[in-house]
Amino acid sequence: MSSQAIRNSQAVENNFIFVVVGLSFIFWVVILRLTLLLVALEMTDYIFIRQR
Repeated sequence: MSSQAIRNSQAVENNFIFVVVGLSFIFWVVILRLTLLLVALEMTDYIFIRQR
């Protein structure tokens, strides 16, 4: 009984770590995409201004 409870708590900890890692990974991917989008917009604005 006690060993099963310990296993369950370890599984919960592993799932929690997995969820946190997944969320942080998604968060970083979103931030990277936003920054790349902003950089691309700045570059296109710069190119358009230069063409004029």
